[in-house]
Amino acid sequence: MAYMDGQKHVGRDVFVETDYRDFIHERAVRTADGWDYILNLVSGGEELYNLKKDPGEKDNLINTETSKAEFLRQELRTHLLSDLHENLGSPPSVGCLPVYNGECQ
Repeated sequence: MAYMDGQKHVGRDVFVETDYRDFIHERAVRTADGWDYILNLVSGGEELYNLKKDPGEKDNLINTETSKAEFLRQELRTHLLSDLHENLGSPPSVGCLPVYNGECQ
């Protein structure tokens, strides 16, 4: 909750979900050591920022900091899969998860 209150980092990684109806569906991890990795679930686009050097998130490092990007990609994937297991019992083998109680296409 410290992030939401505008406080400084609380010393652990934070996972973020952003869903704006039909427009933006993103998942992210902001790390305790000052990195922000963002995955767009629709386009597959990725962003990576070093918040210590670039707090305004202007310089996307996804293509230059490949080791850090891969590590955070896996961390986010592990988190998302554990969340699916926790909430569904096991991930779906076919199909998709409905958003806003809508139907899968």
